[in-house]
Amino acid sequence: MAHLYISDLDGTLLDSSTQVSKRSASLINEAIGRGALFTVATARTPATVEILLKDIDLSLPAIVMTGAAMWDHRTSRYVGERLIDDELSRKAVAIFREAGLEPFMYCINGNMLDVYHHGPLTREEQAFVDARSGLKLKEFHLDSSLLQVEQAEGVILIFGMGDNELLSHIAGNLDPDRYSVSFYEDNVSTLYYIEVFAAGVSKAAAVERLAAMTGADEITVYGDNLNDISMMSVATDPVAVANAKPPVMTAAARKIASNDDDAVALDVAANFLSHEQ
Repeated sequence: MAHLYISDLDGTLLDSSTQVSKRSASLINEAIGRGALFTVATARTPATVEILLKDIDLSLPAIVMTGAAMWDHRTSRYVGERLIDDELSRKAVAIFREAGLEPFMYCINGNMLDVYHHGPLTREEQAFVDARSGLKLKEFHLDSSLLQVEQAEGVILIFGMGDNELLSHIAGNLDPDRYSVSFYEDNVSTLYYIEVFAAGVSKAAAVERLAAMTGADEITVYGDNLNDISMMSVATDPVAVANAKPPVMTAAARKIASNDDDAVALDVAANFLSHEQ
């Protein structure tokens, strides 16, 4: 009987300083070394996942970009990526622009992620870019023309940030039969994010694929934010950290301590030990 453990990153495995503590890394590595099937599921891209998880010896692929792909740390390659159809990508860009927001276009090119954006950045967008620039697996192209954004190829994610009302309007104009839309509040600000993917993309679908790959019939999922609820719904053991948003608490079967208390790592270690005995 195989048991799969999957944790969200921000607000869940990562502490308030956006780091994996040394204690958490040690506990998780010990469990992995003894055979625990552990990985993460995050909205982040491999460019930052590689840095944040540098002290964890992941043997399983990480679920990245809200399930649009997996990332194999051992081979530095994307696995099972789901791209947005070119025509649907152009239609989504038009919807963003009609609302007055220029999107970021994330495009896979081998193991690289090229990100295209047209026009000036808001202060929040600039801070977002600055925090993610200079990474070996991602390159921003902030001088892109209107046409370069519109005709981008290999698009895996269309991303925007702003207030609730603006992004709610955009989300409401995207056909749910043609796109998967993830719309949620940032953990550390009043901003909201919108992520547009190919239809059928979700953390839940990726968790089910990974469970099939590993032969797992038990799945423990840890989360804190609204975009974690889908994967919690397919888990046999959905778990919320103490700092989780109220809807996540409702979706969980049990609650643990906060992300600043090494809660996920402690729970994985204890849970895996009880299954070993």
